[in-house]
Amino acid sequence: MKKNYFTEISYIFFLVILYSSLSIIYSVDHINSHWTSFYDDEMTLAYNALLFNSGIEQEYTDHSGYFTILFASVYFKILSFFDLIKVHNINEINGFTLNEIFKDSIFHLRIFSTFLIIVTGILATYLFQNLFKDKFFAFFLGLILFFLYGNLTQLNSVRNEQFAIFFLILSLISLYSFFYKNKFLYLIIFFFFIFCSILNKSQVIYHLPLILLFSYFINKKKIIFNFTFNLSKKK
Repeated sequence: MKKNYFTEISYIFFLVILYSSLSIIYSVDHINSHWTSFYDDEMTLAYNALLFNSGIEQEYTDHSGYFTILFASVYFKILSFFDLIKVHNINEINGFTLNEIFKDSIFHLRIFSTFLIIVTGILATYLFQNLFKDKFFAFFLGLILFFLYGNLTQLNSVRNEQFAIFFLILSLISLYSFFYKNKFLYLIIFFFFIFCSILNKSQVIYHLPLILLFSYFINKKKIIFNFTFNLSKKK
């Protein structure tokens, strides 16, 4: 028992070190580049996070990005508490130049984004391990997923897809748990996470047919909802 526990801890630690090392290698140039070098989403997300922290409704609605902005705003508050950034809400911008406002916030936002990709890679490997019951094969598939062009692109720019993929992986893990453990709670959690994913990036809704196909192949036993209520006959 202790040996298995130690093996699992060692395996998780290995995945953390591996994905952290790979992510840092591929994102270090991006993290240290000037804040204007990738203007597509980074400045927009950082600006809307500052609005959030001032109690102002977000202005960016093209792809929502709600959870990216929400967690970025919380992250900025934490950084401000430790005095790591000068501006954490829109009410504090007076007296600062654009460079002073966005230099630190976007730098830290890139670090936060890289951390999220590391966590997503570990979760994806965990999902593969549950599906195929083989650590080596799961590790191999996790590496393939990491080196896909789309994922490497995420390491070079802060975008809404990162949280969308994160919630999508969590929803698939919940769906697998629902079919494996036959508990209704996991189905509710699945719908919650898939909703969060769609809310962050609306195009995720096009993945629903693939998710239905995924559920078809992993469902190997009859689903029974066993609701029990301690009620008297009269009630």
